[in-house]
Amino acid sequence: MTFVDWAQIISAGAAAVAAGVSAYSVRLVLKQLKYQFSPNLRIADEVFQIAMHESALKDIFWEQPSEAAKYLNGGSTEYQFHMRNTGAGSAHDLSIETVLDLEEIYRQIHEIFENIGERLEVIQDNWGAQIKANGKTVGGFRNPNQSSAYIDYIKPSTDDLVTVPFIIDPTLAFACLALGYRAMKQKIDEDVTPTASTINVSFLISYTDPIGKKLTKRCEHQISVCDGRWADDLSDGVIVISFRKR
Repeated sequence: MTFVDWAQIISAGAAAVAAGVSAYSVRLVLKQLKYQFSPNLRIADEVFQIAMHESALKDIFWEQPSEAAKYLNGGSTEYQFHMRNTGAGSAHDLSIETVLDLEEIYRQIHEIFENIGERLEVIQDNWGAQIKANGKTVGGFRNPNQSSAYIDYIKPSTDDLVTVPFIIDPTLAFACLALGYRAMKQKIDEDVTPTASTINVSFLISYTDPIGKKLTKRCEHQISVCDGRWADDLSDGVIVISFRKR
């Protein structure tokens, strides 16, 4: 083999090595860019204040408290959760599924109605399960595969300022009303400090990242009845609901 042949082989080998290094560098840069421009999604902590009175359970959904009952700076009366993005990448086609222990929630609600002397029954329908007390609908559970909220798009950010609201699942809203009702009855009827009531809830967030990859993230939260005040005749009042990451 001549010197020229060896030179060509060495030259070809060097080119192959250079190409490999170049490809690796490109992959590394793309990986770094993907990390830098990925969304970082989370659900914001919230505090809500909600009307609570004798007929509050039959309202089914959260209502704003009266001005007389409302706490000053006691919590929001805009009843929505908020998705936050603190990453430098956007997210598209978000689906937020609410995951609850329905069996445990129903057990607590059944106990609450039993203690106030109302007969509880569950009627299954396409929406989910209606809960009736003495023949009147007072709330219900959505079917698990239908308990989702949707967000089309959330833009990138590097702080907590980018938020998009989404609906609170009706099952969770009704369960909180029931716990608030129990707290009110304990305070008025028994004159005792209400026992702490909590519900653990998970959110499965499915979304598409900026390069079209479909991803899923799970967020664990706890919602609790943490305060309240009421008129002696139960005609007016308010409960405070705290929603926190756990």
